[in-house]
Amino acid sequence: MWFATGCKKYLEDIFRNYKSGNATEVSYYSALKDLVQYFVHHSNLNAQIIISPKKTESGMPDLLLKRDVSLLGYMEAKYISLSLTDMEETEQIKRYLEAFPNLILTDFFTFWLYRNGKKINSATLADKNRLLSDRVIPRATGLNELQYLLSLFCAK
Repeated sequence: MWFATGCKKYLEDIFRNYKSGNATEVSYYSALKDLVQYFVHHSNLNAQIIISPKKTESGMPDLLLKRDVSLLGYMEAKYISLSLTDMEETEQIKRYLEAFPNLILTDFFTFWLYRNGKKINSATLADKNRLLSDRVIPRATGLNELQYLLSLFCAK
């Protein structure tokens, strides 16, 4: 039940940014950070999420998740209207999959979890077409799947 509250706020934040007509991919990072922070807090994981962490040899993923000094993983977000399938084939993502053993690729609605370059789990929180086509706040239908994916991501 607690995760539903965090997801509802997340989707409202996404909607508010999208509705402004001025949002870019970066505009949604804080909502994503808040969602992951909400999950981490309620799961008693004591982890930190950093937006736009320092550049690595392989690039600069959008978010970093760490616990104390241990790196848990990275998240790479792509603009809402882009296809994750298409993005997965880009040089950037191929590089990230080789370099980062625990990575989430997301379009803010669908989340793909990779371990050592292989997709091991996916979750779709809500239908992004409700936002893109119908211009309404999508309803969170994949709460359990996303909660499970995030627990796998954080359990590295």
